Amino acid sequence: MNVNDIESEAPEIKPGDCRFVIIGVRQELLMKRYDIIETKNGFVVPSWPVNLDDRFDQQRLKDLAWRVTEELTEATEARFHSPEDLTHCREELADAFHFLIELSLTAGLTRRDIINNLKMGRIEGSNTFLQGCLLKTMFREVSQKQHGQQHLNVACYKLIEDIGKAMNCLKNKPWKQTHLITDKPKFIGHLCNSFLRMADCSLDLGMDADQFYKMYFKKSEVNKFRIESNY
Repeated sequence: MNVNDIESEAPEIKPGDCRFVIIGVRQELLMKRYDIIETKNGFVVPSWPVNLDDRFDQQRLKDLAWRVTEELTEATEARFHSPEDLTHCREELADAFHFLIELSLTAGLTRRDIINNLKMGRIEGSNTFLQGCLLKTMFREVSQKQHGQQHLNVACYKLIEDIGKAMNCLKNKPWKQTHLITDKPKFIGHLCNSFLRMADCSLDLGMDADQFYKMYFKKSEVNKFRIESNY
């Protein structure tokens, strides 16, 4: 079962809708169902959003960050083995985005955090925030300012680097005996920047915001099927 088997389409976008918000709602539903499965399998799944200063909650965030990394390496591997067929690679990138959204929701990251940290959507001279689609805004920012048709491996590494910097703000490692308070603005800033990196990866694979949105939902349907079939 993969995205090629999914016939349903992503939710229709109406004027004023934000793809980023719609994706977040879908990811929350998946998270709740996966939390039940992980708990049944003997893992301790904290309630989210977690406490960024708690050492056990920090381990959960680092676990999710590693899941993003694994999916990104699957994407680059698929690109290497099947350079003429990008579907598999795009599907793995959508998987990485699933975990990036889950990581962000678990950390308590908000849409406003992203707008504030990436300085997007402000009307000059006021505090009015963009009311439209945040996902499209991020893709537009990248395509205009950052994207240079770089190799996917480079784009993925830059994404991993930003996530790694965020995780390095979580200092209460299992072997540490001194409790340290998380530099939350720094943590949130690095995590927010990883979304621009994800847009960069998507553009490298020829997916704009609309195509990436549709690929996310196709993969979310695959995951939903796997949950329901006890995969």
